Amino acid sequence: MSEQPWAENHPVRPDQQQHAVGQAPVGGYVLHIPPRRRKPWIWVVLGVVLVVLAGAFTWLAIDTAPGAAPSKRGEEVRTKVISAPDGSGRFTTPVDWTEMPGEYQAEGASMTYGQIYQERYLMLFAEEKSEFDDFADYEESAIMLMANLPSESTRVGDREPVRIGKLSGARYEVTGVFDGEPCVFWFTVIEGQRRYYQVMTWTLASRRDSAEPALAEVVATFEE
Repeated sequence: MSEQPWAENHPVRPDQQQHAVGQAPVGGYVLHIPPRRRKPWIWVVLGVVLVVLAGAFTWLAIDTAPGAAPSKRGEEVRTKVISAPDGSGRFTTPVDWTEMPGEYQAEGASMTYGQIYQERYLMLFAEEKSEFDDFADYEESAIMLMANLPSESTRVGDREPVRIGKLSGARYEVTGVFDGEPCVFWFTVIEGQRRYYQVMTWTLASRRDSAEPALAEVVATFEE
């Protein structure tokens, strides 16, 4: 059974794949999103995600084309710390992670980084706790963002509780087709001491097997 109180106990049938606005298949159930949760920041972020993803895939078509330097395609074992300019958080990543170019920076995101040749990406969003009733309210808004990603056949998986250091949170896997390319996203919502955080990571579906553990390892290093 879905762990979300707003998901009705109705398995998704094939004829429900083209769901109505305000609904999305979540963990095998139809998620009915309460209209009151449509906070303005959600829609701003959605627009930004669309632009960043479009830019990222266009960039990948050039930078990961056959002939790219083999040395840059390999896995790096050395690490570095990347920090958000606004001081909202930091991660430990392989040394070949780089900040996305300015035209692909997400307005509203504290940081936007990628491991370009491995096609792995990360964005961090930080929100003031005063903007939400509690963490459950924040998580519900995050689910709405996931369910409304600008992709085709979007599907939100089950809730997976996680611990990020001393902080608690939850992770959701989201799959969809963006601009004809199957993609997989992982959204991790974190209840911080100062703020609520959302770490959004993604890759191409064809890179999933290697990218999932690598991205999860980076997310696990998050510190406020």
